[in-house]
Amino acid sequence: MKKYIILGMLIIISSVAFATLKISGHADIRPRFDMKDYEDGEGNLTKQLHNLYFQYRARVNIRADIGEHYYFNGMLGHNALAMMTNMADGTAKPKEGSDNTAQAPSVDWMQLYIARDGDFGWQFGRVPLAGNILLDMHYYPTKVHDLPFLIYNNNAYTGGKVYARLGDGRLTGIIAIDQDVVNHESYDAGDSTVTDQDGMTVALQYDRKFGKLSVSPEIYYSAHKSNQNPLTVGALLGYDVAEFHLFGGAGYTRSREADRYDGYTYQVGAKRKLGPGSLKADYNGAMVDRSSHGGAETEFSFWKIAYYYKIAAGQHGDLTLRPQWRHYRKQVIDGEGYIRNKWELYLSINFK
Repeated sequence: MKKYIILGMLIIISSVAFATLKISGHADIRPRFDMKDYEDGEGNLTKQLHNLYFQYRARVNIRADIGEHYYFNGMLGHNALAMMTNMADGTAKPKEGSDNTAQAPSVDWMQLYIARDGDFGWQFGRVPLAGNILLDMHYYPTKVHDLPFLIYNNNAYTGGKVYARLGDGRLTGIIAIDQDVVNHESYDAGDSTVTDQDGMTVALQYDRKFGKLSVSPEIYYSAHKSNQNPLTVGALLGYDVAEFHLFGGAGYTRSREADRYDGYTYQVGAKRKLGPGSLKADYNGAMVDRSSHGGAETEFSFWKIAYYYKIAAGQHGDLTLRPQWRHYRKQVIDGEGYIRNKWELYLSINFK
């Protein structure tokens, strides 16, 4: 009898200890056929690179609620471009001389923050931030499209955010620590003193719905960074009409530091159910002009078309197949051009 009492107590203690711990995640396997074309200033093809390779990734989310709206959240993944690992590329092998197929990706904290949710909330640490065309241009003006904030930042940053309900929408304030430096340095000999400030980005976002229309004006400003300190303003839009979800946005950016430029970006796209799945397509255009400051004018364009087919779905997750095509072009006016086509097939699983 004592044995059953002890077992029952252990079950009760375990259920209490872990009742607020939530684990969820996502994993992808994808083959990709990658085509890169390089052109000279007259539009002549100078080099081609074609490559078929296989990639995979996993992301595991851990959330621990302590009550009264306070919680910890973390994401485990591989700290690489878009958290992806190339199969058998020769990296991360257990020992020199191991076959390439012996490689295994490391696991890192891709997100790690303490937070409060509710009508008024905050997050501090390595915080999630979904990339969009405004963030892409603000942080990566030489790349702009093909999802650079997702790929190079893994949709996260170090710093914090605070949000609150304002009217019928939500206002979010963001501060990102972009570049840490020694703030004060002085010497006993002589009166030599050096002061500096950390590079930071501050931002405001306001999300509001008007029936089927969603509007999100956003503004980003960076200061004290060594490369560029841009100001970016714009808005994102979404609208549901008939069987379509339409989305898009536009923005303007400028920087007046060593890397001086002006630029704009825009996006138009749509998603709808088609057959047993759904089809999503969008087009992005952008221009960054450095010509007035001794540089060049560069135009960018980007197409993305994907079809989502759900193979299985249940109480604890789903399995999806997604063929996808991405077309990227970067053209320096009266200069070199670069074209990249990526043909991909995702097998994705979500679990909770």
